[in-house]
Amino acid sequence: MKEDTDYAVLRKPMGPRDPVVPYYPPPTWCPMSADTITHRVLPSDVNHLGTLFGGRLMEWLDGAAEIVATRYARRVVVTVAMEQVVFTLPVRVGDLVRIEVAIDRIGRTSIGVQVTAWRESIVGETVVACAARLTFVALDETGRPVSVQHAFPGADAGKPIPNETAWTSPT
Repeated sequence: MKEDTDYAVLRKPMGPRDPVVPYYPPPTWCPMSADTITHRVLPSDVNHLGTLFGGRLMEWLDGAAEIVATRYARRVVVTVAMEQVVFTLPVRVGDLVRIEVAIDRIGRTSIGVQVTAWRESIVGETVVACAARLTFVALDETGRPVSVQHAFPGADAGKPIPNETAWTSPT
């Protein structure tokens, strides 16, 4: 079964116990808010069953999300919450794990990030393996929470910019 390749899981439950991961569309007002990172699962990444350690996958998800949040905030960010982590399928040695990250909420000092991990087998079958939501807080030089420096004019508390063409590159 081939999954849809949008930012998040877009599938219906297969049975009564199959979890459904909520879909949070990526914002259209933040052009730099998304990224994709790929890892290959090596023998050192798996447990005694030959599947990827859940903790290793969570480490990869957190690392990818931190990069996107840091790029947006333009300062140090720390993870304050990892919630709604749903493991849907096992990942085996030799598989690729493609991690897609998108900012879905901007608060005063926090950044909400949605992460989806796709398992790609050696034959090219791509399915969702895991999805999660993470929250980061921006810190100043003394380690105290600080207001997120909005790199995009008009991006105020998660509200979309009325005119998306108003954004200019910070070069």
